[in-house]
Amino acid sequence: MRKLIRILLTLTIVLGVFVGTPKKVEAKAGFDIDKHVVEMEVHEDGSILVTETMDVHFLTSLHGIYINVPKRYNMHWDINGIEQYKSYKFPIRKVKVLSNHKYEKTNFDAGIQIKIGDANKYANEYETYKFQYEIVTRDLDLDGIQMLFMNIVSGNWEADTHSVEFTIQMPKEFDRTKLQFD
Repeated sequence: MRKLIRILLTLTIVLGVFVGTPKKVEAKAGFDIDKHVVEMEVHEDGSILVTETMDVHFLTSLHGIYINVPKRYNMHWDINGIEQYKSYKFPIRKVKVLSNHKYEKTNFDAGIQIKIGDANKYANEYETYKFQYEIVTRDLDLDGIQMLFMNIVSGNWEADTHSVEFTIQMPKEFDRTKLQFD
């Protein structure tokens, strides 16, 4: 009986050491983005037509990807030396997937989610997803300063992105010396 108690106690201590020790865990999305191309067409009315093309390499069997596009932004500005905090809401409309994949769109208060893929079958190891949406911006109320603020690459994946290209087509000429990217 003492031998059994000693074995159980030893097992409890050993398991406690291995199970009780915190381990670093890194979550991966199960895919890499080999190439991400973003094309933005800014219109005179402030709306922005965004077309994104993503070459995805699936590292595990998944049905597709989720795209999260925010419509609420909390911003910090330094305007003429004065710090200002502002909140904006930019509605999203005209969502469509151009790559002939099945998709669903869900609206949330903070944005939209586009699920691209088929729940009944796994994606191929390599897929190209192309989708489009329009963001309806408004004046940022920055004391007369005109500015386009945009996150070129959105999404909150735990995926590696190997290449990003983007173009922004403005509705008219502007002073290119004032371009700034953060």
